[in-house]
Amino acid sequence: AVTALADMDREINGSGVAASRVRLDVHGLIDSCARRWRSRASLAEASISVRWQGPEAEVLGDPGLLSRALDNLVVNAIEHGGTRIEISAEPGQDEVEVEVIDSGSETQSRCRDGSPAHVIERLCGRQHGGRFDLRLSPQGSRADIRLPLAGRAGSDS
Repeated sequence: AVTALADMDREINGSGVAASRVRLDVHGLIDSCARRWRSRASLAEASISVRWQGPEAEVLGDPGLLSRALDNLVVNAIEHGGTRIEISAEPGQDEVEVEVIDSGSETQSRCRDGSPAHVIERLCGRQHGGRFDLRLSPQGSRADIRLPLAGRAGSDS
């Protein structure tokens, strides 16, 4: 719904409209993503777990874009990543690391063209001052998004 509203806003107000940037609770972001996709994962005989380490953390960003980036990684893991999917986050001093880890070997062939990495890099990296890394192995994949914490070094507030 957030993405649809943002897309409609861009269409009405023009394609050059900057995405809204608000403080987002990262723990809430990953919990809501897991809730959105658990039933689809179950249909694919997979499970999604959430692991949060450390204090609560906020980032400054567009909720629709960050949700879409995280959803993209989770859906790819459901479709190509095996039976175990973990969404984890750990705040550091200046940034928060969000990972989507799966247990499948099919992710390698799916991600080889680089398109999922390009989407996530565009949504999180360039537009939110973060970084994206995708590590693939025969045991699964690990997608790592790092975003600056709101109100800390490297953030806009």
